Amino acid sequence: MSKIKRHDSWKARVHPAFLEIAKLWSDLQKSVLPSGASGATRNAQQLRADVLRTRDELLKRYPELRPGSPSNHVRAASTRFPSDRDAALGFLEWLCWRRTGQSLTALLAEEKVGSLEAHDKVQRVRDDFWRAVHARQSVEPFKGNPDHCELLELGLNLGLKALTAEELADCLDEVCPCGESHDADALKKLRTRICERLDAAHVGNLRTIPRRQRFAIYGAHGLTAKSYNWEAKGIRHVEISRDGERPECLIDPNGNVIAADISRFYQPGGLDRLLEAFGVETPEQLFSMFFP
Repeated sequence: MSKIKRHDSWKARVHPAFLEIAKLWSDLQKSVLPSGASGATRNAQQLRADVLRTRDELLKRYPELRPGSPSNHVRAASTRFPSDRDAALGFLEWLCWRRTGQSLTALLAEEKVGSLEAHDKVQRVRDDFWRAVHARQSVEPFKGNPDHCELLELGLNLGLKALTAEELADCLDEVCPCGESHDADALKKLRTRICERLDAAHVGNLRTIPRRQRFAIYGAHGLTAKSYNWEAKGIRHVEISRDGERPECLIDPNGNVIAADISRFYQPGGLDRLLEAFGVETPEQLFSMFFP
C-alpha cells in the first residue's frame, strides 16, 4: 500500500468530529501554552470561545456524541460553563491523571485508608497544583510525550482504537503539534498502555462508589436505569436509557420525571410505559431502589 493511500485510510475510519477536536487541541498547544502571561490569557479567552462554539456545533451535527472522557477521570470535562471551583478541580484532576495515571478520587480514597504510596502521590500533585496556580511556575515534565497521550485519549472513542499501527502513525503525523515523524510500533504500545490505564481508572473509581450505587436495573424493552450521585454538588438522580444510548429521561429525588420532548416518555402514556418496564407503581419506587 502506498504512503498516500495509507495516509488517506485513517481519515475514513475515524469519526469526522475527531479532526475538528484535534485541531482545536493542537491550536491550544501552539498558541496558548508558549505565550507569556498576558498573551496566554488573551489567547485562552479566544480559544475558549472557539471551543464552546465548536462543541455546540458538533453536538448538533452529531447528537450521538457525549461530552466527557472515556473513563470520566476528569469530571469537569463535561461541564458546559464550569465555575471557578469546577475549573480548579478539573485542573487538579488533570494534573493527577497526567502525573500518576490514577484518578484523583481513587487516589484520595487510597490515601484515606492509610496508603503511604497514595499519600506521596497526592502530595506531589498538590505541590504541582500550588506551583502552577500560586507561584505561577511550570510543573515538571510528565513521563512520556503528553501530546501523544492527550490525542489518543481524545480519540479512542472516535475511531483511534480501531486504527492499525501504521494508520495511527499517519494520523498523529498530521494532527500532533510536536511536528515529528511518529513511530507506528511505539504508538501501538502506547495506545495499549493508555487503554489499560483507563480501564484501571474505571475500576478504581467504581471502588469509591457506595455499593448500592454501583448497579444498574435492566427493565423491559431494552431500558436501563442507573444512578448518578455527585455528592459535592448535592445532585442525585436516576437516568433511564435504552440500548446504551444517551439518557432519555431523569428521575429526581422528589419523583419528578424530566424528559426531553423527543423522548418516548414525553408523549401521552409515557410515564405508564416507563413504570411498567421496571415493574414499579411510582417513580419514587424506582428512585428508592438506588437511594433507599
